[in-house]
Amino acid sequence: MSTLTISIVDDDDAYRAVLSRQLSMYNCFKIDYSSNKSSEALSNILFHNSHFAIIDIVMPVINGIQLTKELRVHGYKGKILALTSIENDYYFEELYSYGANHCMVKNNLNNVGEVLLKLTMSKQKILKDVIKLSDTEMKIIIEICNDKTNQQIADKLNLSKRTVETYRQKTAEKLNIQNSSVSFVKYAVKNGYYSLTA
Repeated sequence: MSTLTISIVDDDDAYRAVLSRQLSMYNCFKIDYSSNKSSEALSNILFHNSHFAIIDIVMPVINGIQLTKELRVHGYKGKILALTSIENDYYFEELYSYGANHCMVKNNLNNVGEVLLKLTMSKQKILKDVIKLSDTEMKIIIEICNDKTNQQIADKLNLSKRTVETYRQKTAEKLNIQNSSVSFVKYAVKNGYYSLTA
């Protein structure tokens, strides 16, 4: 995968540090702009033209909703991920109407890299709900897509066959799909986790 560039605007230095640390775990991401000053963000994000703009909603001078609107007005084509400390459907819907692609609550940034990758792969303009999958759940789904049996998955991941079967059932329930290989493959392809042409 080619390098995906990111601009971050958040007046809280601690959260920007958390974001940087989480994103550094992925080789495909590169932060080319990070600032705590919303007043300078518009021109800098447009200048860098990053693939992603991660924007805090509550900021002095220019808040995240205003910044999102201005970015779209000025022709920014990248994906916009809005951050908030409090889950608020009113804010979220307003952000979506101005062109945000997804909203996240700050107390759950562990899967921010996963969200950005999903935004990259998904054909959907807006991702309102991103389900958090564990590493083991993801590995099992990928192996199912590779047409592996439960026993083969168990051997590869050093798990018992019964544990794999339990993971499959609970993951299917979490994703609200049937516990079948076809359903897992459809989910993985639809959400950009697996390509049938790979």
